[in-house]
Amino acid sequence: RKINPNRERNTFEVFGLDFLLDEEMNVWLIEVNTNPYIGCSSSLLKSVFTGMLEGCARMCLDPNFPPPQGENWPSVEDIEGGDLWDKVFP
Repeated sequence: RKINPNRERNTFEVFGLDFLLDEEMNVWLIEVNTNPYIGCSSSLLKSVFTGMLEGCARMCLDPNFPPPQGENWPSVEDIEGGDLWDKVFP
C-alpha cells in the first residue's frame, strides 16, 4: 500500500512503530501500525501522547488555519514531545 497514493492535499496520518532492543543493544523494527493504540495507561504516556498529537495537529493544521492574531500560542518546539515529528511529504 502506498502512502497517500492520490497525492491528496491537507491530509495526514499517524503511524506507530514498534521496536525491540536485544541483549546486545541492537534495535529491531518489529512492525509499523497504520492505526496505533495511543491509550494513556500512565502519566508518562499521557504526557508523551498529548505532546505528540498536539505537535502533529499543529504541524498539519497551522499552515492552513493559523492561530488567531494576538493570541499567545506556544510554538511546537515549546510543547513537550510536540517537535518529535518528521514530515514525509512536503
